[in-house]
Amino acid sequence: MHNSWVSLKPLRDENSMYFDNGFEKYCERIVKEIGDIPSEVLEQWVYRLSDDEDVTNEFGNIDYTKIKFELQEWCTNKMLNVKPTKFGEDFFERRIKELANSNGDIKQGSYGHLKNLINHWNKKGTWKTPPIIMISECFKENEYQTPYQLVEGHNRLAWIKYFALNDSELKLAETHKVWVMKRK
Repeated sequence: MHNSWVSLKPLRDENSMYFDNGFEKYCERIVKEIGDIPSEVLEQWVYRLSDDEDVTNEFGNIDYTKIKFELQEWCTNKMLNVKPTKFGEDFFERRIKELANSNGDIKQGSYGHLKNLINHWNKKGTWKTPPIIMISECFKENEYQTPYQLVEGHNRLAWIKYFALNDSELKLAETHKVWVMKRK
């Protein structure tokens, strides 16, 4: 495991469940120790999932001091080339089957509680929070899916795949914001 991954783990006083401004403290420390990683990337991924064994095994050997994240707009067809993590493939496929079983009605099933998110999808045809996608050829620390591997956002990727390949009342936007992870 790379030292920078260890540094990315939130410290006790950076836990927002117990301390006011915990996430803000975390972001300030990360900028000093690792470099400028967007807070939106940290919050949805490492801040929440750094203790997850699968996430650590998949991404823990990367030197994050040599990584950059860029916010980009990708077309739907390019999104279809993104592969889920190996540990997330079953979850990803289950989500797509769930959508198929409900004929793409995202108000049903395990999504029904996500009212604000669903409203955003219906209005904008895309997600609120851009997922994180790695350019796989930039990384040799593990055998990553090519050409692009999802880092975080399995639900979002499943929704894009389902709605791009199936008729539905939900119309996808032409482009979608993504956080692209690559070497500096």
